[in-house]
Formats: sequence, C-alpha cells, structure tokens
Amino acid sequence: MGKAGRAQNLQRDAKRAQRLLPELTTAIGDMYGTEAECVEATALLCIVAGRLGITARPRAVSLFAYSPSLRAVAITGARGLAEAQERGLAPSDRSVDDYPGERPWAEVGHMVALTSNPLMVLDPAFRQFSAAGLPRISVLGAVRSATPEDGVWRVWIPGSDVEIAYFCADDSTGWQEDFEAVKPQLRGDADTLTEWFRRGGDADGLRQHIIPRTFFPSDDD
Repeated sequence: MGKAGRAQNLQRDAKRAQRLLPELTTAIGDMYGTEAECVEATALLCIVAGRLGITARPRAVSLFAYSPSLRAVAITGARGLAEAQERGLAPSDRSVDDYPGERPWAEVGHMVALTSNPLMVLDPAFRQFSAAGLPRISVLGAVRSATPEDGVWRVWIPGSDVEIAYFCADDSTGWQEDFEAVKPQLRGDADTLTEWFRRGGDADGLRQHIIPRTFFPSDDD
C-alpha cells in the first residue's frame, strides 16, 4: 500500500474514532457516575476501545480543574496542588496529604486515557469532581502532543469557563499495578459495551436499556 492509501486509512480510522469515542466515554461515565473510580473507568475504556480497533492507553496524571463562574476548584496530586497555590486558589501551607480520597499514588491522584488517532485525552471519571462544584460531565479533549514539552495537557470545556490541566506523570509508579488488577473484573461490562457499540448503539440508548438500574436508581429508591 502506498503513502496515499495509508493516509486514507488513517483518516478513515480517525473519523470512526471521533464518532465512537464521545459515545464510549459518555457511556462509561454514566456507568460510574460520581464515584472516584478513575482506574476502573479508564481500564474499561481502554479495553473496549481496543476491541473496537482504537488504541487507547492509560496515563497517570495530576489534575487541576477550575471554573471562575462556579467558584469551583478540584485538585489531585502534587502538581495540581502547586498550580492551585500559584493562582491563589489553595492555601500555601496545604499538602497533598490534606486532600482526602487520594489513591496510594497520591503524588498523581487521577487517571485518564490517551488515544493517538485522533490525539485526545479521555476522562470518563471527571464526574467525580462534581463534588467540588464542577459540571457532572465526562471529558474529551484534543491535544497537540502525547508528550508535551511542559508536561501538561490543557483542556477547556466548550460553552463554559471550565479549564482542566492534566499534568503528565509518566515516571510515577503504583498505578500500573492498580490498572492491571482491575481488568479481570471488567470483562462482563467490556463484553456488553463492545457488543452494543459494534451494533451501532449510542450512549443514550445504553443508558436507557442496558446499564443496570443500580447505576441509575429512581427517585423512589
């Protein structure tokens, strides 16, 4: 196959991924809701994306998210805290240990997925930060490099003033074991999601018909 053919295939694959990834990320966000289960959510996304022919890899990150209009700030890990302190949005005498809910790899504190074609950061578990007053959404953001020179991916949520800084932490340890450990327990959910999206389903349909009611209790529950 010549260069033109390869380029066409890459373009076709990118368009397909651009169609599928928002639906998949939203669906997984629906499943986990506001639970602080970024490892599980990211692992499930990576598994299903791979089965659908899209390469998605886990990345440990430190996070800083901020909305001036909502007066909401979320922080995980050392670099997220440092960013908040530089902006005067966190007390200078606070440390990562002062923020509850961190995983054992507290220097980082969050996990996302990165795809290469198209180059995007996917954060299905961002909804957990609604506890800090931020929007209850899952995040997809286009980025310019898999390895940015300044070590940070910055994403802005369309139609809002929410900005998110994902600080890369490729030299961090501990999260790899957590990531591999949860994968076996996700096989059933991965099978369900894979089959649903292979048949052309979307996140809205999955929310209504497939996801167990335990994820979406009624007002009477």
